[in-house]
Amino acid sequence: MKAKTVLAMSVMAAVLALGSAAKAAVIFDGLPGTTIGWGPISSGQTYAQSFTTDAQSWTLESVTLPLTGYTLDGTFAVHLYDSTGAGGTPGSQLLTLGGNDNPSYGQYSYTGSLALSPNTTYWVEADVNPASDSFYEWNVTPDAPTVGSGLGFAYSDDGGLTWGQAPSMSLETQVNANPTLVPEPSSVALLAVGALGLLFRRRK
Repeated sequence: MKAKTVLAMSVMAAVLALGSAAKAAVIFDGLPGTTIGWGPISSGQTYAQSFTTDAQSWTLESVTLPLTGYTLDGTFAVHLYDSTGAGGTPGSQLLTLGGNDNPSYGQYSYTGSLALSPNTTYWVEADVNPASDSFYEWNVTPDAPTVGSGLGFAYSDDGGLTWGQAPSMSLETQVNANPTLVPEPSSVALLAVGALGLLFRRRK
């Protein structure tokens, strides 16, 4: 067998091992919650739910929100923000997630990929076009999340220029992410074996 083939097989085995190690996980779970109210989302009025990552590195996959739409016009949007605003509130927008822009009633998932830093707070924010007449609601709960942690929810009546906070309450939310791939010792060993095999054959 040629040296290049040995190395290629070793690299392939390592890649497969890495791929099998990556499994999506729920890193924040506030679903289902005891619904005691709703966060109204309309022109200029936006709500956001926080979640804080653990010590591991993750890549965002999706968020799920229970929503009710009353005046629907297709301008509903979900974004991810960092927590660089005043007092740790939403600061800079990092990502727009894809999904239903006209939710009527039920749980809706919005997808997007972004590397999440360890031990960092992010905000899942929902809003509508300021020029629209649309109106939606996002479920509010007093329950603590069953997975993960956060700083409660935030709300704004001026399109996100300033924020108020409700640290003891949450907007019902689930956040799914994939662990960032780190080579396992066995995968590194396979790569080393392939490299050594190549060197040995070259010396012969």
